[in-house]
Formats: sequence, C-alpha cells, structure tokens
Amino acid sequence: MRILALAVAIASSGPLPAPGMFCPVGEGYGPIFVGPGPRDLAIDGMDCHDARKVDGKIRATCFTNSASDTGGSYALDLEVLPTGELSRYGTLFRRVPHPGMCHAN
Repeated sequence: MRILALAVAIASSGPLPAPGMFCPVGEGYGPIFVGPGPRDLAIDGMDCHDARKVDGKIRATCFTNSASDTGGSYALDLEVLPTGELSRYGTLFRRVPHPGMCHAN
C-alpha cells in the first residue's frame, strides 16, 4: 500500500523544468542547474538527486562537498512557474539557451 501511495505521489508531482542552467534576474543568488539526469539538480553548491515537484515546489535530497556529509532532505523554496521559469524567495530564474556565466542585470 505504501509503495502505491508513493507511486501516485511521484506521478502527480509533475515534471521538473527543462534541463539546463537557470540564471537569476537580479543579484544575490548563483545559478541553478537542472539535469543532466532526469531528477538531478545543483543549487547553493550542493548536488541534489531524486528531485521532484510537490505542490509546485521542488524537493530533493542534497549533498554538499563535505566528505562527511551524508545528505538529507533539503526542502527547497523553489517554485516552478507555468512558464518553465523558477522562483526562489521572490527572485526569478530564467533558463539560458547557452550555459556559461550568468550576466549581471
């Protein structure tokens, strides 16, 4: 029963945004990377796996670069907008067509 509930929750969570690099519109944040795997994400210097969208927000298990870090549930306040853009703490992130460096606005 628990497996069925989990499968329904994952299926109803919706897809993540298109893979690529998302740059902030404004200052204060670094880029967010979606992919290359279907549920991979990189944010705040952390590698995140098993990312999924729940109620319009992205949830993931994230790991820092520390050798002693075993990871944990990192509840991101990262909203997926209908346009495919991301929003975090009121900052908009747009996918850039050619990943490189984010331009200052």
